Formats: sequence, C-alpha cells, structure tokens
Amino acid sequence: MFGGPPPKITEDMKIKKPSSIKEVPGYLKKVIGGFFSRYVYIFKLVWQTSPFITFAMSFAAIFNGVFPVAGAYITAGLLNEIVEAFNLSRELISSLSGTELAMHVLSETKIILYIILQFGYLVLNSVISTAYNAIINISGEKVANHIKLKIITKAKEIDVSQFDLPEFYEKFENASREAGFRPIQILSATFEMISNVISVVSFIVVLAGLSIWAPFAVFILALPAAVVRMIYSRKNFLYARRHSKERRHMEYYSQVLTNKDLVKEVRILNLS
Repeated sequence: MFGGPPPKITEDMKIKKPSSIKEVPGYLKKVIGGFFSRYVYIFKLVWQTSPFITFAMSFAAIFNGVFPVAGAYITAGLLNEIVEAFNLSRELISSLSGTELAMHVLSETKIILYIILQFGYLVLNSVISTAYNAIINISGEKVANHIKLKIITKAKEIDVSQFDLPEFYEKFENASREAGFRPIQILSATFEMISNVISVVSFIVVLAGLSIWAPFAVFILALPAAVVRMIYSRKNFLYARRHSKERRHMEYYSQVLTNKDLVKEVRILNLS
C-alpha cells in the first residue's frame, strides 16, 4: 500500500493447509516466508522513522536479558553474607580469636557493600525502565505520524473507485487504525523475547553448574505457559482480523449518530 509491494497481511490465512506429508515443506516455506517478509517490512517502517528507536530497543533487550542475572548474584551474595554473619554472632564476640573477629568485621563490611550494590541495581533498573517506556511512547507517536503520512500520500494517488472495494478498504482501515501502536508493539515483543532468551540461557548456564537436571526442570515448567500464550495470542489476532467489518460498522454508526453536523438530518429523516 505504501509505494512498494508490501506483503499481504492475510496471506498466511489464505494458504491452503497441507493434505499430505509431501506438501508440508512447501506449506511451512510459505508460512515462514510470509511471516519474515511482513516482519522485515515492519522493521523497515520503524527504521525509516528513526534508527534510534531500533538501537534503543536493542540496548534494552540486552540490558533486560543480562541484568536479572546480575541481580540474582547480588541477592545471593547478600543472603550468604547475612547467614555467615548470623552464624558468627551466635558465638560470643569475646571468645573469638583475632582472626575470627577480623572475619566477622569483614563479613559486616561485605553486607554493607552488597546492600549498596542492591540499592544501585534497583535504582538503575528503575531509571532504565522509565527511560525505555518513555522512548516507546514517543516512538509510537513518531511511527504513527510517519505511517499516516504514507497513507495520506497513497490516498491521493489511487483511484477513487478503490475506496468502494471492501477488501482494499479493510486493509486501508486496518493500516490507519493500527499505525499508532502495532509496529512498535511487534518490535517491542520481539526484543522482549530476545531479552527473555538471554535471561533463560544465562540462568541455565548458572543452574547447570549446580545440577545438570535444573535446566530441564526450568524448561518443563516454562513450556505450558509458553504454549498457552502462543495459542491465545493467535486467537486474539484472528478475532481482531475477522471482526474488522463489524468494528468498522460500529464506528460508522457511532460517528453518524453523534456528529453535530449530521444529527439534525438524522432526526428529520428519523434514521436513528
């Protein structure tokens, strides 16, 4: 729609499902190819708006992936030092030797250091999260303006008869309605997935040093939630696509019946 051959949004919905095993490779090729072509197209739209958006999302993905592991190490170190200090304090300080007393003082110093690190971790995490949310909100506005300018430019170039075609107008309406949030939402979800993968891999490496079965347990426990999320994300997408006409009807009736320039005509002709 925007001055080039954009990928068809409904292509994956029109692909015929395989009726035999021989057709499965071709089916997967079309579905996966359609997905990546649409994703690359969305990425280009955001990149054309501002390359800074993608760099900010990339930094946030790496930061959010690595930082939880650092936080876990700080928390573990703090707890270990607290337990060690508690065990030493159970004995009388006067009965401790010089070496043991020095260890006790050193343990208290480490606890203070870990508390400072924990506080710094929380402050830095809060600052980065706030800045990232602000960038996402501003980026959504900039991407929406960029896409709407493309829609306006395209609208004055196409033939007027195209607006009477339901299939074309459905795409046109979906592009106008979702310009403000869908591209950023898709990229944000992608980078969030990347950060989750980084975190999972990091924790698996840490847990593997403790027990070889720990990574398998984490994977098995996380699998049901991932499957449920994937299924209902797909259902949500299909629901939004299949009810676009009903949603457009509702918006049209709402505008006609509440518009100050049309309300008199509606009342006179008794159209309400």
